[in-house]
Amino acid sequence: MKKLFTILSLFILFGCEQHHIDIAQLEGYWEISKAENEEGKSKVFQMNENIDYIVLEDSTGIRKKVKPQFSGKFQGSKDVEEFQLIEGKEGNLILKYQTPYDSWNEEIIELTEEKLVVKNNNGITYTYQRYKGLMEFDDEKQN
Repeated sequence: MKKLFTILSLFILFGCEQHHIDIAQLEGYWEISKAENEEGKSKVFQMNENIDYIVLEDSTGIRKKVKPQFSGKFQGSKDVEEFQLIEGKEGNLILKYQTPYDSWNEEIIELTEEKLVVKNNNGITYTYQRYKGLMEFDDEKQN
């Protein structure tokens, strides 16, 4: 019964048409491309040594920094950030993080198959692109 209630709650939470976000798109490997503060100052990231790996199960998940290897595998860090996916006051979706050292929220502004945009408590907006892999980047340069 509890599992049925959880599934129905998630269906209501994520099935509402007002969200327009397919939360299943959140899972996978994401590479930061830009950070921008509320004053409009931004930093563009051309190349990243670390990639964010996100796993989501029901309304809880983890985010972990991983380093791509030329073999196509990833070297993971030992640090894992756990989060809960919650609905905000305006019906927006929030990633609520809690670690032994800190807690913070990130509002999902946009989520597609190729793009993730979140805004944190400090007003900084982070734009991520789906990680394509080292080999694909090399192939694109040759064409």
